Amino acid sequence: MSWLLKSIQFKLISAIPGGRRFYYFTQDHITKSSHASPLRVEQKINVGLDFWDWLKKENLTDKLVNGKILDMGSGWHPTIPLLWHVFGNNHQTLADINVNMSAGQVSEAVRIFRDIVQAPAWSHRADLKRVPAMPPADADAAVAAL
Repeated sequence: MSWLLKSIQFKLISAIPGGRRFYYFTQDHITKSSHASPLRVEQKINVGLDFWDWLKKENLTDKLVNGKILDMGSGWHPTIPLLWHVFGNNHQTLADINVNMSAGQVSEAVRIFRDIVQAPAWSHRADLKRVPAMPPADADAAVAAL
């Protein structure tokens, strides 16, 4: 199924009563796109690395590292923001129309992300400034208490 057709279908579903719950259910249990997987996280990292490599070629990495980043449509797991973080950026704002990320999904993405970028053979290890800390095990409970 093309991404455009899938996008149209899910937009229509989310417009009907109970559609948002159905949408989240299908993303969580059928397509599983709300879950981070090593393949999905690595694919997103590679997209970010293409941009990072272009910035390096143009001698512009300092713009990303020292700039303020607004991530519109941050989705289910923050792979690209994690990449900018490990390369040194300290000023990111993630935004989405609907809250898609849970603390559990972020923890899952961070764990997989850490495994990938800490691998001895990872191509951009020389660019790492830090590795993201794992969120606390009770992060979902802390978020629910807010």
